[in-house]
Amino acid sequence: MLSFIDLVIRQGDPDYARVLHRYGLDKDVTPSILNVEALDAPLLMALVTMTVYRERHSEGYLAECLENGVLVRMLRRLRELDGA
Repeated sequence: MLSFIDLVIRQGDPDYARVLHRYGLDKDVTPSILNVEALDAPLLMALVTMTVYRERHSEGYLAECLENGVLVRMLRRLRELDGA
């Protein structure tokens, strides 16, 4: 998990808040309320980056996203889009 966090911090979307705003979302959006399977790659990357950065301010947030399955769904959707 630490390698994943490091990867997202190094290669994630540094302008994730701007991307979220472009889609009409703010950086406090809860990804679990979104239809992840219908999202495109730029928004998914922004959401994954937001999830990792939110962990810094809200300890346990990343674990919550793993437990409720939203992080896995976002990563699977990204993989699906990458293969398209």
